[in-house]
Amino acid sequence: MLAPGGKTILTQGIGLAFLLYQSGVFVPASSAAVRLCTGIFTHFPVEEEHTVSLGRLGEEASRFCEISKNADSGSLVLLNESFATTSHTESLYIAEDAIKYLCCLGARTVFNTHMHELAEKADSYGKTENAVCKAVSLVMESDNGKRSYKVSYKKPDGKSYAHEIAYRFGITFEQLMGNLDLKEDSHVTANNDI
Repeated sequence: MLAPGGKTILTQGIGLAFLLYQSGVFVPASSAAVRLCTGIFTHFPVEEEHTVSLGRLGEEASRFCEISKNADSGSLVLLNESFATTSHTESLYIAEDAIKYLCCLGARTVFNTHMHELAEKADSYGKTENAVCKAVSLVMESDNGKRSYKVSYKKPDGKSYAHEIAYRFGITFEQLMGNLDLKEDSHVTANNDI
């Protein structure tokens, strides 16, 4: 499991490395030890238009059910913020069941998430009855919210660096209030032109 900070890019990179290797193409790495997989299964968010009939959570659940029916112990399963389309508590419940199942299946898996509690309890999922592998928590290192793209085995620090991202995109309260000042200035200018 990967906690916040460049998770999607790393998950995609792992999938691409396996795909390249399986296709007989060099993997872009200084070294790599990769074992062929029987299938690569992805569970990434889909466009809203694809969730109309089932709802977002229903669509996610339906896709994961198909993955669980088709993946085996030789598979690679990549999950990106899966089951995050409902309340945090319910997301956590569903994600825990999925991870316990994947530990019993034994498929190589990356499940990236902002659900820090999931990563906090990673050690316990491999202790599930019938589990054939364990789960570990990986964290994408950062320096004051700047991504380093270095991964470490450790528990998450509980931060998603949302404030830094909001600041970068200009949506903190102070920045948004600056928009009101700009609107007032342009309104005054427009009224003076009349």
